[in-house]
Amino acid sequence: MTDFDALILDMDGVLADTEPVFFEAFEVLLVGYDVTLSPEYLCSLVGHSAQKNFEDISRDFSLKLNVGECVRKLEDSYIHLLQTRTIPANPGVWALIDKSKMGELALGLCTSSSRIQTDTVLHQIWRNDRPNYPKPHDVFDAIVTGDDVTKKKPDPEPYHRITAALKTNPSQCLVIEDSASGIQSAKSAGCVCVGLRTAYNRELEFGFADGVINTMEDLI
Repeated sequence: MTDFDALILDMDGVLADTEPVFFEAFEVLLVGYDVTLSPEYLCSLVGHSAQKNFEDISRDFSLKLNVGECVRKLEDSYIHLLQTRTIPANPGVWALIDKSKMGELALGLCTSSSRIQTDTVLHQIWRNDRPNYPKPHDVFDAIVTGDDVTKKKPDPEPYHRITAALKTNPSQCLVIEDSASGIQSAKSAGCVCVGLRTAYNRELEFGFADGVINTMEDLI
């Protein structure tokens, strides 16, 4: 980490394990369509925008979904569920944040989630883990959400935006991602990217990442 000027984290799956809540929100919404998504199919949704998720579901299950309406309903359901859950940071996250601050690395958060989803997740993590810690927007030097870009991951725009906000050359940024689309986005922007293995991406090919870790502690 001392070889870099900035550390950039993805949120869902990297900063915290929010995927089970995300999956539950999908299941709640699709009950009315008599569709049950397998664990494998749910895992395939990770790392993509909700719009793409519903476009794929509509195609794969021959449904005539109003994608825009589904995205709005999913966000409402997801936020409601988030507010009722205890969401801790993933193991090693706080040590990594502390180490980056001690090493005077700029710290960024780059997510495809909306601003309200991001703020809700961060609020829950801080409330459950570190209520007396500096607030998220004081800890992260820059935060880029899906609302801040025209094109989401795997397009490089999110990482172009956050490296510009951090005023750092992309090649001097170490990124941690847990999805193929996130890794592609970071690499296409010129960042160095490490793939984090989780319970939801064991079958994904991370060969184009600069490295693969099984836990956040592997970087410390």
